Amino acid sequence: MNKFDPLKQLKEQSSVDSLAFELTLKINGASHKIPGANVKQCQLSLVSYGFSGSVGFWLPVEQNKDQLIDNFATEDLIEIDLSITPVFNLPEPPPEPLVVKGLVTDKSVIELNYLTLSERPILYRYYRVTFADPAAVLWRQHFPCELYVDQTMASVIKAQIPELIKLDLELTSLNEAKPIICLGLGKRGDVNVGSNNIQKKIDKNITAARSTSFYDFLIEYLQNNNGVLSYDYAQQKYLLSDDKPELTETKIFLPHEIFSLSSFWPETARNNTQLLNALADNPQQELIEQTQAVSGVRQDKLFRCPITSEFSAKKQIETDQLVSHGECVSVKFSQWPLQSFYPNIGFKVNNEVWGTTALYANKDYRVYQININIEAVAQNHEEDIDTEFTQYQLNYDVLAEQSASLKKRFPDYYSTRFPLLVEGKIVSTIGEEGKDKTYDIVENKDSGQYEYQVYIPLWDKNIKILFEPDFLNSHFYFPFYRDNKVLVAFDCYQASIVKVLSWGDRVRLPVATQGNHILFGKNDQDETSLRHIYEASKPVLDIKRKKEKDTELVRLEEGSIILQTCEEK
Repeated sequence: MNKFDPLKQLKEQSSVDSLAFELTLKINGASHKIPGANVKQCQLSLVSYGFSGSVGFWLPVEQNKDQLIDNFATEDLIEIDLSITPVFNLPEPPPEPLVVKGLVTDKSVIELNYLTLSERPILYRYYRVTFADPAAVLWRQHFPCELYVDQTMASVIKAQIPELIKLDLELTSLNEAKPIICLGLGKRGDVNVGSNNIQKKIDKNITAARSTSFYDFLIEYLQNNNGVLSYDYAQQKYLLSDDKPELTETKIFLPHEIFSLSSFWPETARNNTQLLNALADNPQQELIEQTQAVSGVRQDKLFRCPITSEFSAKKQIETDQLVSHGECVSVKFSQWPLQSFYPNIGFKVNNEVWGTTALYANKDYRVYQININIEAVAQNHEEDIDTEFTQYQLNYDVLAEQSASLKKRFPDYYSTRFPLLVEGKIVSTIGEEGKDKTYDIVENKDSGQYEYQVYIPLWDKNIKILFEPDFLNSHFYFPFYRDNKVLVAFDCYQASIVKVLSWGDRVRLPVATQGNHILFGKNDQDETSLRHIYEASKPVLDIKRKKEKDTELVRLEEGSIILQTCEEK
């Protein structure tokens, strides 16, 4: 007796449908149109933020019908236009074809030849290409390493948009100007940071981490700012927005169009979230609670935000993110839908036909993913070749969420690798440039904090860095002065000085003295020197003040104390 297995039955459900393909490959300005029935295999995954897929087709070689091979067998970029339309029993008006326009990532070709003939002529070629939406293809290969000063994220993103990507920017946070935006996405070689090896201190696993593409960076930015990436299949255009696109239409389907409907619930978060602001003077702990949390289970997130408004903004973002997916439905169609159907379109069942007691009755859903698998019934290279349509084995599956769901969906991504280490020079507007070793500390009127100005030669830009004691004991006050070469660690929105890279002029002492030296002052005509050295293996301490020719000296050595004031020649 066969055991009833509903899940197995659902997996095995498929249908046979007559479909017409329109497939065009554009290579180097030439368009190659493939007859519809030549397509023998097609897989599509359409999601709310883009798509991926593959398609395989035969082309006959005889009578010079294969015009594709010369352009195909190159490294040139291939644009793909693919549309699919049902053929029979169409309503009036007929549904619009499903259309995707993407870029090819991988490709292959198999040549079928006559082995029995002496010249071994090629009879057919079977082509297969995989493809995806333009942003996923191009931005996953885009690794910019760039610094923007006093710019908005909108302007940063616009600078990365190639011609093949159409993008509208409506996300509110994109218009907020930032003192620094660093795209530290370049593939990095080993960074020589000296004996302290600061890079390893910052992230011991950094050499094993994968470089982050601009696509990864963008998705991470959206998730951190509660944004949404949407793809409009009708216009082949992307949108960055605060909320999911409005449902402009809802499709209603009848039982004969659907094999099965099943409800499911993705894993629900059982934790509260606690935000920790790890400051010495004003530490903060903010607990964000949600109704499905289990007592005692929480996720702590640690920040260091001296500015209260920044911490409040993080709390709002974390609060908005702590929502559940809610109920979703999985729909297996028994035929190609007789209505235009894409992600971000509404879906519901006809209650008069399906009844009102099912879980999915009286509910509106938003489609967030469509998975399509198509294989020609006649796979042979000679069957239905060069005709407009043929019969296909069809699996058409839809995933949908409740239309009111606030949970936002993102593709998998790699987190951005920070810090980015770059050399810079301290800037000072006080004193004579090129001569005086002065420091210049300016108050930020917005934050009330004091900042250095640092010049970054790589990008020819000046940035502001928080003025902090850094590595010195609090008893010391030694600000960095003009033209100090420093190592700057960049995060996305801020930078810090992690190391000094150069000795000051006239500070180093000969090795033979085994000395230590502190040099105060602006220049070689206006300074005070404190040295401890060895002469004849005996310690000597001297303090020398100099103002142009006027000098004063205090010197302590074995058997004597010297106090001297004079004018040097």
